[in-house]
Amino acid sequence: MSIMISHAFSSIRQIRISRVRLSNSLALTGLGLVLAISYGPQLATGKTLTVDVQGIRSKEGLVHIMIYDRATAFENQSETGMARLTTVGAEEGDMAFRFRKLLPGRYAIFVHHDENANNAFDTTAGSYEGYAYSQNVGQWTEPSFSEAAFVLEGDMELAPLTVIYTE
Repeated sequence: MSIMISHAFSSIRQIRISRVRLSNSLALTGLGLVLAISYGPQLATGKTLTVDVQGIRSKEGLVHIMIYDRATAFENQSETGMARLTTVGAEEGDMAFRFRKLLPGRYAIFVHHDENANNAFDTTAGSYEGYAYSQNVGQWTEPSFSEAAFVLEGDMELAPLTVIYTE
């Protein structure tokens, strides 16, 4: 008799576990459905932004392209506040980047040629690693978000960004 009771409790525990799993699965499915209904059409029809970067002086290191959609993140150079980040090996001369499925909105871009690939923007004795901003602003000072910003309404090719190296 005790074996039967033990078996019965074991079955009840399995049912409870199954109910918990079912409940979690239904919750996740519901969340996925809500997100798909809310954002699916926008993500499926997101806009494509093409960014041409000109004047990279060497194939040493990395090129980081940071796309911001918030002024505070751009102006504070926040790594967590970026709308997109792409990092690739540097190529001397010109490079082209394509960003797909961006939502329409206002953006600003910062490009960094990280020549020693240490993931930091190095400045030593007046010499800076290469950089560029959207709208080709910021040659003498760090621009504000509004100075570098552009509006993405449809697929767009941004005016080429020229990398600045100060010696």
